[in-house]
Amino acid sequence: MTTTELVDWNVVADATGTTFRWGYEGDDLIAEWIGVLTLRATRTGELKTLQPVPGAPKELVEKIHRGVATAFLRAQRQEHALHASAVALRGTALVCLGPSGLGKSTMAERMCQYVGVELLADDTTEIEAPQGRELRVLPSEAMVWLAPGNAPAKGPAKSSTAAVSPATLRCIVSLVFDVAATTLELREIRGADAVSALVPSLVRFEKSSAIWARELALIDRLIAQSRVIEARRSHDVEADTVARALIGLLEKEAG
Repeated sequence: MTTTELVDWNVVADATGTTFRWGYEGDDLIAEWIGVLTLRATRTGELKTLQPVPGAPKELVEKIHRGVATAFLRAQRQEHALHASAVALRGTALVCLGPSGLGKSTMAERMCQYVGVELLADDTTEIEAPQGRELRVLPSEAMVWLAPGNAPAKGPAKSSTAAVSPATLRCIVSLVFDVAATTLELREIRGADAVSALVPSLVRFEKSSAIWARELALIDRLIAQSRVIEARRSHDVEADTVARALIGLLEKEAG
């Protein structure tokens, strides 16, 4: 696949650290994850072609394809995604969000060790929001990526069963680190606190008043349908302790 210099590129860096650029070439929408893959689609987000770069790691191609590349196409269709991990239990979804490095992927990996818990997403959570129906999380990524030990970059790690069906969203957990927190502190947040937790996690590729209006409408529905829980801890609180607490929340919502 080739592109021309006529493309007016928008250049950003996505969550994986891969340089990402997108733009228009005639009637086509083009997106490139430099050194990994290139896609071409219609302006309404219908995929035409997707071509991995020769020699690109297969696992990275798959992760970007199923994660942020799919979110990019969905955004063209006015559909939404969150920078978040997500798991499901008995058709009920729990989403973990927060800034990079706070343990979203770790929580997903640890929760998937429990019987019946399935992985929905590692770091790009796709939200299905049909009018008049409940919000659901779509299964997207099939593997968790973690940075083992002191490794500087994440790599694919084994996970439990990947979900194959959407799950109803019932609980959103905002991960917060606080050096003063001696234990894990869980508290339900509403109103402005919930909005502040959700806004930074919205996946967006461009800005406009129409997009902002759709995002605000989504946030309103997320808060109305789901419990939004702040999970505050210091580095002294072990990840397994947090995972057990989140499993308790998920089990309660799953019934």
